[in-house]
Amino acid sequence: MPKAPRSGRGRPGGPRDGGLRPPQRRRPAGQPTLPLSDLAATAGVSERTLTRLFTTATGRTPLRYQQLLRVERAEHLIGHGATTDSAARAVGFTDARMLRRLRSRAPAE
Repeated sequence: MPKAPRSGRGRPGGPRDGGLRPPQRRRPAGQPTLPLSDLAATAGVSERTLTRLFTTATGRTPLRYQQLLRVERAEHLIGHGATTDSAARAVGFTDARMLRRLRSRAPAE
């Protein structure tokens, strides 16, 4: 598999935008996650570098960002009549405990 070009001045993914390209498409909620090692290999950087660049660009670690997306999707499902348990399972949590914990500490954005 060819490696993605490394960051360079003036190109998407360059230093001015934190080294990250805009997402091409969003993964549907509940789909298996991509391992950080696979994402880093595709980008041609180490896992640590990918985490640093992602955190610089978004203000969140990749894990925290993924959790935030899952919580947002679960809240949407709950708002449309799903139970907390079914919403938690639909977005990839094994049960509602983690969803409840993340919802209780989610920042008001």
